Amino acid sequence: MTAAAFNLDFFTYTLTTNPTTNVTTGAISANVTGADSTTCPAGRILRENGQKLYPGVNVGVPTYMVGVIDTKTLLTGYIDPNSPIYAVYSTALPFSPTYGAYPNIQFNGVDPGPGGLPDEGPPVFTNGNIICVSGNISTQTGSITSANGIVATTGQIRTAAVTALTAITTNGAQTTQTIDPTLGATFTIAASPPSGPASITLVFASAAAGSIIRLIINATTAQNTTFTFGAAASDVFSVGTLITNNGKFVISFVSDGTNFYETGRTAAQA
Repeated sequence: MTAAAFNLDFFTYTLTTNPTTNVTTGAISANVTGADSTTCPAGRILRENGQKLYPGVNVGVPTYMVGVIDTKTLLTGYIDPNSPIYAVYSTALPFSPTYGAYPNIQFNGVDPGPGGLPDEGPPVFTNGNIICVSGNISTQTGSITSANGIVATTGQIRTAAVTALTAITTNGAQTTQTIDPTLGATFTIAASPPSGPASITLVFASAAAGSIIRLIINATTAQNTTFTFGAAASDVFSVGTLITNNGKFVISFVSDGTNFYETGRTAAQA
């Protein structure tokens, strides 16, 4: 199963014999016809086609390589199965009696359990370390959890997403908006009521304990905008409304799993 676009890690193998010297050379090239980032995306399941290349046996082959077929596009080529582009998809599958032009290829599996998700790579359960020399550890859904904390020896542990709320561009009361912590930790909202004050209520979707919300407000007119955090009985606790005009403001909250609590706010920043 591909963990990233694999067109640059999908190879052909060609042999060329010099007619003068009778010396044969081999070349591995990432030039599979039709292979690009669209036809070779992440999440694609490739199946071995029985071909193998061995260094020292096949001239010009630098590492052990496996022939594969993509049954969605019918592209074929060689891959390094230990490349960081590829994860194991169970090879212990029985043959299928019917699969289009490839009668001995099993359909992609679907978990019959409560999740009902398409089968992908297997989980990892280990007492050892999970080491990522380069690249990223990411989750498309769910969380990364640790009993003893997550430590970065360099860099930061952060949520990269910045979600923009609907800008305030009219006077008066605005439609209530919901801040959804599953989208990330940082949210922005622009406030520019043109000729009079405006007001808005921001409510918070439920979130796991420890979830953090940072709201960056960019107020670009001299008209006041009043921000109220949480409607009545909405489990948001703050020191009160925030009134903004002409400046940037930041206010932050943290969840205990039931309530959100304000942890700080700034005055206007130029």
